Amino acid sequence: TALVLVLLRPTFAGAEGRVVDAWYGFLFPRQTIAQRALDVDAARPKGLRDDIVIVDMDNDTLARLGYPLPRKYHAQLIQVLHEAGARSIIFDVTFQDPSRDHPEWDAQMATAAKNAGNVYLAYPMVEGGGDRLPADLDAALARTVIPANPGHQPLMSWELMSGGDQHPDLPIGGLTKVARGLGPVNLLLDEADDIMRHATIGYQLKDRLYPSLVTRAALDILAVPPDSLRMVAGDALYLGDKRIPVDVKGRTLLRFHARHLAGANTTFPYVPFYAVVRREFSFRVANNPLGEDQVFLLTPATQVKVNGKVVPLDEVDGAALTR
Repeated sequence: TALVLVLLRPTFAGAEGRVVDAWYGFLFPRQTIAQRALDVDAARPKGLRDDIVIVDMDNDTLARLGYPLPRKYHAQLIQVLHEAGARSIIFDVTFQDPSRDHPEWDAQMATAAKNAGNVYLAYPMVEGGGDRLPADLDAALARTVIPANPGHQPLMSWELMSGGDQHPDLPIGGLTKVARGLGPVNLLLDEADDIMRHATIGYQLKDRLYPSLVTRAALDILAVPPDSLRMVAGDALYLGDKRIPVDVKGRTLLRFHARHLAGANTTFPYVPFYAVVRREFSFRVANNPLGEDQVFLLTPATQVKVNGKVVPLDEVDGAALTR
């Protein structure tokens, strides 16, 4: 099984830095920020990892499925990934507005997320004080806030860095209530040249500490109780036995090679969104007498044998394909 990240491109290509880059920082728990900055070559990933798969809303997906992407496809995606055994499904895509013409698609996505039980959703911190949330949504948000810990040393206020009042702009109610976790995905560019070299993994808003989307997912993935998380501004975020260096703003250096920058040397595999929804997958066969460079394509029209019976692929339960 794998952690699955759903990313939107090309409109928000920088989103890869906010989620995947921060997660990759968990692999270097003992390096300080200064050490990591001086040790770029030594810290580079060696080879393609397979414990995280990026589901990419690339140009081909938008051309085939439409833009903006109909939300029914997000529901289908969650269902397919859940059936395939994905350990966690993280959407670095915000769902702040309901579907105007097809409210039933929102309901379908909420049902799929509830059934999966492992869907994490992003939200932005936005300007203003915000309206008072209904009790059920406020309870959902409260579950994402890190409890007070005597070991905390507060980060610089997100409101101070943003220049005014800020509040969480949650996904639509039906999704907020069924998400396994929620987290902000705002980014901070380096002041000197407006280049993103860091990912923000914690946000201090008044007396509340909000873990970023990837930090919230990491708590579950690493089986770390939220009340044991400890944030020490200018030192590190402590997650169990993991230590992730942070500055006073709650940022850590990026350690991820994205496909749009690294090409074939990317850290994690990419799969087009449309291919997952349509269950179209390619694979190679080891020791293929015709050559191991040959690629085979699975589509819904592909026939496979299940329990001795030949059936179309689109009639096969997704979980059966993982066995």
